[in-house]
Formats: sequence, C-alpha cells, structure tokens
Amino acid sequence: MKGKFLKVAILAVLVSFTACTKTPEQRAQAMIEGYMAEHLNDPASFELVKYGNLGKHTPMSRAFVLITNECITRHQSDSIDIYLERFKDNYVKQGKDPYEVLGWEMSCKYRANNAYGAKILQEQTFMFDPDVTQIVTVE
Repeated sequence: MKGKFLKVAILAVLVSFTACTKTPEQRAQAMIEGYMAEHLNDPASFELVKYGNLGKHTPMSRAFVLITNECITRHQSDSIDIYLERFKDNYVKQGKDPYEVLGWEMSCKYRANNAYGAKILQEQTFMFDPDVTQIVTVE
C-alpha cells in the first residue's frame, strides 16, 4: 500500500513539472508577443494572423537561402545542388557539422496600427538562440 502511494505521489510530481514547462514553440510565441508589446506603435491593436513553424537555423539552411538567391539572380537554378554540396563538403573538411543548430526561427504574420492609425498587415521573422530563451534578430 505504501509503495503504491509513493508511485502515485512521484507520478503527480512529474506531471506537475511537465505541465508547468513551456515547449520551445510556446516560449518563442511568448517572446514574440513581448516584442510586439514593446515595439509596436499601438500594441493594443495587435491582431495575430498566424505563427509559422519553429524551424532550425543551421549552416546548411543559411547556405541554402544565400545560394538560392544568388543562383536565381544569375539564372542558374540548375546549379543550386552543386553549390550546396560544395558548401557542405568544405564545412565537413573544416571539422564542423553543417547541420549544427545555430538557433531557431519563427515567422509571425499580424495586423497592427501604424503611426498614422491605419491597420496594416505585416510579417516578420524572429531568430532565437539555440535554447529559445531570447530573440537574437528580427527581419
């Protein structure tokens, strides 16, 4: 009887700890809402349209964006894979992990009043540190 009670008590404690912790997505969303409260012209007018998915920010994801933009500018879309493979090989040769998580990113599409009081639709991308504890940049 005593052993059963102890197991139930331990289970209750574990459930309460997991219920209190926020997921990385929830932490990111809370930080975005805090950012909006501090930086919008009229924070009370903030209307969330949607959050994007929380995505990994790796050397390969950065390279993909940069190489894709460069290849499209030069009309060389067929060579994207070649350049990505070269980037990956060079990174590995340096003893680095091309898929190391440098941070996380999440987009936020919202409506809010601008300085003139007009409601505008905007979308921003927020970059977070690897532990999703602070916003690093906003684009």
